[in-house]
Amino acid sequence: MVKKSILIDAVYINSGGGKVLLEYLIGYLNKLEVEPFYLLDSRLSLDNSIKLKNFYVVKPSEKERKINYQKLKKNNFKSVLCFANIPPPISLESSVYIYFHNELLLYPFKSNSNFFNKFKLFIKKLYILNKNKDNYCWIVQTRRVANKINTYMNVEMKKIKVFPFYKSGNNLKLSKFKEFNTFIYPSNFENHKNHFIDIFRNILTIKNLTFILFATYFLVGLFVFSDYGISYDEDANRQMGFRALNDLRSLFNLDIYPGFENSDSKYVASTKQYGVIFDLPLAYLEKLFNLSLTRNFFLLRHFAVFFIFFISLIFFYLLIKKRFNENLALLGVIFLILSPRVFAESFYNMKDIIFLSFFNISLYFAFELINKINFKNSLIAAFTCALAINSRIIGIIIPAVIIISFILMILESKSSFKKNYFKLLFFLFCIISFTIFLWPYLWNDPLNNFLSALKNMSAYPMRLSVFYFGDYISSVNLPWHYSITWILITTPIIYIFFFITGSVNIFLKTVNRFTELSSENKRFDPWVGNKERMDLIVFLIIYFTIFLIIYFNATLYGGWRHLYFIYPSIIYVSIKGVSFSLKFLNIKYLLIIILPFLLNTGFWMFKNHPFQYVYFNFLTGKNVSENFELDYWGLSNMRTLSYILKNNDKNEINIFVLSVSPYNFSTYMLNEEDKKRIKFVESIKEADYLVTNHYYQKGEPDTIKNNLNNTYKLIKEFKVDNITINSIYKVNDF
Repeated sequence: MVKKSILIDAVYINSGGGKVLLEYLIGYLNKLEVEPFYLLDSRLSLDNSIKLKNFYVVKPSEKERKINYQKLKKNNFKSVLCFANIPPPISLESSVYIYFHNELLLYPFKSNSNFFNKFKLFIKKLYILNKNKDNYCWIVQTRRVANKINTYMNVEMKKIKVFPFYKSGNNLKLSKFKEFNTFIYPSNFENHKNHFIDIFRNILTIKNLTFILFATYFLVGLFVFSDYGISYDEDANRQMGFRALNDLRSLFNLDIYPGFENSDSKYVASTKQYGVIFDLPLAYLEKLFNLSLTRNFFLLRHFAVFFIFFISLIFFYLLIKKRFNENLALLGVIFLILSPRVFAESFYNMKDIIFLSFFNISLYFAFELINKINFKNSLIAAFTCALAINSRIIGIIIPAVIIISFILMILESKSSFKKNYFKLLFFLFCIISFTIFLWPYLWNDPLNNFLSALKNMSAYPMRLSVFYFGDYISSVNLPWHYSITWILITTPIIYIFFFITGSVNIFLKTVNRFTELSSENKRFDPWVGNKERMDLIVFLIIYFTIFLIIYFNATLYGGWRHLYFIYPSIIYVSIKGVSFSLKFLNIKYLLIIILPFLLNTGFWMFKNHPFQYVYFNFLTGKNVSENFELDYWGLSNMRTLSYILKNNDKNEINIFVLSVSPYNFSTYMLNEEDKKRIKFVESIKEADYLVTNHYYQKGEPDTIKNNLNNTYKLIKEFKVDNITINSIYKVNDF
């Protein structure tokens, strides 16, 4: 007995090449003694030699098509073949194959027909995209069409099968021509025989372009990492590493560097909120390489920050590639690299960028674990999560996501309760063990010290005066919109546009999912597919984090650097917005929109190097310096001191600093001879030069002018977009 396990949906196939292929398929299946069930178009007239037993004749409309699918759903077909480009009108759990052969549906507005027909094609495309599911597979005749479906429909290549009806080969046998003026074109039917173009096509593959991008970025990093000055937190971080190293030496009686003290530093940062996963190894490497010059200390640390960020960039690429495709993954990396503030801070910000990097890496392995639960993935995810937690305790977000995912899977799959339960326990054991092992602060009393660190983070006692919209506000009493505003004004505007687009798309999909489940009276199934799961988790990480910051009135300062760890997630959602836009726009038109913004951002970064960390978009208006902090880190101070040293040959140069931001740390990046020539004085009367980076000094040039009775002379200004970020005044004549 032949089983009717296959449904072949041929509605809309009634003439032309589609009819020829359908008749060929039916004849082939009849020879195999396979009896599928057919849905045939009412306009179709089959060859009289073709015999069918199981079929419905259907009027060519989606309404009629849906009615017949619902009638046949009880048959529980193992496989369904939709022969006319369009997925099933209802959701199916069966293996679904969509035979796609109308390229015009990929880019409707490129057809030569009138606008009405173009619009009809556009609506059909939207309908196809709406009905497509993760478990569906697409069948095409050529590799070229497969690539186009991947690009214009955002379908993964692994879900596209290339099955040509006619085989191409090199062993073509020619018979004598019987007709005058006839010819044969002996060629592969898939691609044009344009060999010169094919050479570049083979070279400039997406994999090669990706390699070129990463290699270029790494080389750029090697050339520019020494261009950035030193922030006033870096010395404290260095001391924290040596203090931890000294503690280890005492605890285990190790023969390593016996300790470290720096008389120039006024404080040592606390390890209660920040672990030492970055600073402790760097302290040991400093001794291992026998570095004796302060400049080399910090160059090593700057390179280390860049290298760790570079590694995290690779995992970000893999994450986007896993969710979308190689093309969009490459674009996501470009978005992240061409983010001026993140680009600059990836060379010196040893807190926020390190946390961003480890958080991003742990997010990738979290998805690996959620998508495939095994002991290997549990071990790797636990270790990377511990790295993130050690960098900043808010890294517990990632293990929380994993644990919640585990619990939901346990609840949904009661049959595998024990298996998932033990895997959850294993992950918990690993994450706790790695976190304690990597954080010496927890060794004496893991639970209480961890809770203490958590409390310290939630109520961080740092009280600073923050310059925001022209007013000085306490860091513990900032308005609710502080973080949101800083995100909006320091992120390239094109990323924000696509981020909003992606956010709306994810939100509406989630709402539709709940609506669908409610209408069908099903119990909630959180796993609508790996892709939707990833989208929703990333979406919630962003908005939940911002919500908590606002709700608890968290202590922030220096812009939104404390939230940098969600920036890769923001770029992820932006790429989601780009992917969604591809459903409406040809990729060429989309690139025409995006490329000018990217080129403009890249040129701006090049022009303002190494001051990319002072980037603002046009949303700030013209009076940026009157509303927001500029050189918070004081990195331009190094350029100021270098300029003075270059243009003054005195053995001792007295400098008066008119700024809250300290200049003395910048001397650590000078060579030893130049460092000895710099002397900071407490009285302006003793000074040869007066310098300021305008930090907490709103409108001070007029103040200087009045106080000095016009005896000063402005000799140099460092600017970004014609906004002064550092000034040098010559005070006395020589």
